[in-house]
Amino acid sequence: MTKIVKSSDSSVYKGELDQFGKRTGFGTLRTPVMVYNPNDSSEVPTLTQWLEYQGEWSDDEANGKGIMRRYRGDGTSVVIYEGEWSSGEPVFKPGVSAC
Repeated sequence: MTKIVKSSDSSVYKGELDQFGKRTGFGTLRTPVMVYNPNDSSEVPTLTQWLEYQGEWSDDEANGKGIMRRYRGDGTSVVIYEGEWSSGEPVFKPGVSAC
């Protein structure tokens, strides 16, 4: 069953959870990237970008096949890494470069 979980850091996870509420199976996690505008004297960060991991999860971490993208405020995105993940980290294979 697909669930939506919002965290206090404004991250949003949409996907499968196990019986203990840990991310498992397939899901998408969006995490905001807060940016300070040097021309704004209020020093309040604004959400102009976010990271998105979409793929397989196990024990609350990215595990298996997945893709990490960075989205800009204008809606465009760039792929940071696509491939295998283990314990929340990309698995870089010799001779294969990250996107």
